[in-house]
Order: sequence, then structure tokens, then C-alpha cells
Amino acid sequence: MPAYPTPLCTTARMRFLHTSDWHLGNRLMEHSRHEEFEAFLNWLLGVMQSRRVDVLLVSGDIFDNTTPSDSTQALYCDFLSKADTTGCRHIILTAGNHDGCTQLEKARPLLTRHHVSLSTRLSREEPQACRIPIPDDSGAECATVYAVPFLRIPDVALPVAADAAREERDTAYIRGIAQFYAALAQDACKTRQKHCGPIIAMGHLAVQGATLTGSTRSCIGTLDTVGASVFGDAFDYVALGHIHRPCCPATGTDRIRYSGSPLPMGMDEAGYPHEVLLIDIDGQDVRITPIPVPRFVNFESCTCSTPDELHALPAQLKARALEHAQQDGLEEARPIWLHLSYSGTDMSLHALNSFLEAIAAETGIDHFRARLTEHHPTSPAGESSSLTQLTPEDIFLRRLAEVDGNPPRSEEERRHLSKLFSHVLSELSALSSPQS
Repeated sequence: MPAYPTPLCTTARMRFLHTSDWHLGNRLMEHSRHEEFEAFLNWLLGVMQSRRVDVLLVSGDIFDNTTPSDSTQALYCDFLSKADTTGCRHIILTAGNHDGCTQLEKARPLLTRHHVSLSTRLSREEPQACRIPIPDDSGAECATVYAVPFLRIPDVALPVAADAAREERDTAYIRGIAQFYAALAQDACKTRQKHCGPIIAMGHLAVQGATLTGSTRSCIGTLDTVGASVFGDAFDYVALGHIHRPCCPATGTDRIRYSGSPLPMGMDEAGYPHEVLLIDIDGQDVRITPIPVPRFVNFESCTCSTPDELHALPAQLKARALEHAQQDGLEEARPIWLHLSYSGTDMSLHALNSFLEAIAAETGIDHFRARLTEHHPTSPAGESSSLTQLTPEDIFLRRLAEVDGNPPRSEEERRHLSKLFSHVLSELSALSSPQS
């Protein structure tokens, strides 16, 4: 990628707040998380006000699916209607792969009244359509945001001949994404000649070097990740979404960042801190400050292998809940959501569920899911419980590993089949959107 001019000095410092992957409407262990999402959005409003945020960036996956419930949409609209009172000048939303573009577009009348810009779907023929100028108090452009949503394969993949080599077909999508951001970088160079304010790019995609979790691994193919070099040097900051764990995938710079999901989207995401990112840009100085998102419930994922370990569990859960409450300055412990794996041979799944129901009130467990693991004989109930823990990609990879009397597949075959499977999942996601 070519080098681009060093950013000119801005006339005033600007403060952005980068967040992504809200997944409003997400259900965990088959239970609603409405109160948890409501608490997060109220907390976010407080951060926007107390930190005097100029621009809020939400890099995709606002909703968990293309048809959010009425109560979930009410949370979203209530947040946007209250955001003006925080002093935030502008909110920029992009659609992620989980979002329904038509559903997001329905709120445009509300968005325009509350200084909100929305970018839902783009094609390689019109990359500059995502360019959003941010005006100052006088109306002059003081910053520019290229609000890139999730780029779908039909929209940006480069055309290839029917007889093209497999490598050319495999990389058509990635090369299309790279070409798209290269066009934005060229436009950013022209923008630098018009104003000296911050220039930011957004994106909802997988960048090589990012740390995947179970929720993101299931929808990202190994050949559908791009290198951080596609962003070049044209942007002061790149606000990414799609990866749920906060990380900086590029080496040598921290200006290309994933904020991660503010709440755990699966039990495997509950064991690390979640955050939003405060971005202060003043001339060539870019300062990034992570702001931890508080726990609104206590997620616990436990493994027990003996009756003694199982009966010691209530005391351990209560102690950890009290510790978390003291750390966060709370008088009462938060409710517990428990995922328990038990490998003992003395108890059926029904008996294990009965045990957890009996200790729920005294322990503070709101919701739980139990499963029996490897040491227990497989039963229909056990198979069903184990299957709910697997992603579509997990099941597909297991099937690839099964030989069934045939020669094992080569590594190249497995990569190619995995890529095709990932593309099928992506296409199904696109077809589920009313606009697709």
C-alpha cells in the first residue's frame, strides 16, 4: 500500500467513543437478556455525558438478528432519543452481518432528528457513499468518518472468469475489500486538502491477527480474513467491529482496534474484561483510553468431576459473587448465570438439574445450564445438551474429520471445503435480510 500524508494539525481536539457488536436481543442459555442490555445502554449514556464525547461510533451488529423483537427495538430507539441530552454531537451506526438492513432503515426518520447517521449496504462501485462529514458549531466540516458496514460477498467480490484458478476465486472477496478501502484512502487524501480534522474509517470484518472467540469463530472462514495493510496510512484511526474480544490486530500501531462486544455473547466470552474505547485526537496525537464495561450479571462457567466438588459449588459461587460486588462497590451481589459441566458417573442429567434448582435461591443463581461430559454414557438428553454447545462450524469440522471408510481429506481440501461452508453461512445470513 502507498504511504499517505501525515495528518495535519486539527484546530481543536475531538473525542470519539468506539463501540461495536451490541447484539441487542441476544439470548444466552435460552433466556432473555433485556434487563442486562437496558443497564448497558443506560451506562453508555452516562459515559457519553461524563466524558463529553463528541462522536459515538458503533461498528456493526447493533442487533443480534435481522428481526429484533418490539421490546428490543424500543431499547434501541429509547437510547437514540436520549443521546442528545448527553451533549454528543453525532452518532454513526453501521450495519453488521447480523443486522437486517431494511429493519435499520425503518428508523431513519428518528435518526435524522437525533443527529444519527446510518450506513447499511455499499458496493464496490460507490465506496465514497459511506463518507460522513462531521460539522462544527459553525457548520464547517471538522472531521470525516468513512462508515463502512459489513461488506457482503455479492457486493464487493471482484469478478472472476469461470475457468479461473482456485486461488483467484478464493481471494476475489478479499481483493474486493482491499480495493474498496484503497478507494477510501485515496478519497481521504483529497479530504486532507479541505480540512485538517480527524479522518476515521470504520469496518465490520475479520482482520488477521485478531483474537477469535466461539461466537465469532463460527462465522469467519480462514480465507475470509484481511490483512491490516488494506487500511494503509490514510486514517487517523480505524474503528473495527465483528470480533468480540478487544484487540489490536495490526503490528506496529494501536490505531487499528477492535473494541469488542460490551457484553459476553457466550460463556467463553465471560472470562475477560469488556470495554469501550475513548479516542482523543488532537493533531497528530491519538490517545486511546479503554473504559471497562461493568458486570451487570455474574457469568460462571464451572466444571466438576466428583460429588464432593459438586457440593462445594454453592459456597464457591457465593464467595465469588460477593468478591465481584465488593470490587465494584455494590452492597448486594449480582445474580448468577451458571454453565456447569459434570463428569461424575453418579448422577443423571435430570438429577443434576434438580440439584441446581434446589441450590438456586440460596446461591443467587438466576439461570443455569447443565451438561454431562465425557465420563457419562451418552443418552438422548445428553446428546441434545452437548449439541447446543456446538457452533455450525464445529459440527462441520467434526464431519470433515470423519473418514467413513474413505481416504482422509488433504489439508488443501479441508481449507477449500471450510471456505465454501463459510461462504454458504454468509450467503444464508444475507438472504435472511429483507433487503437481500
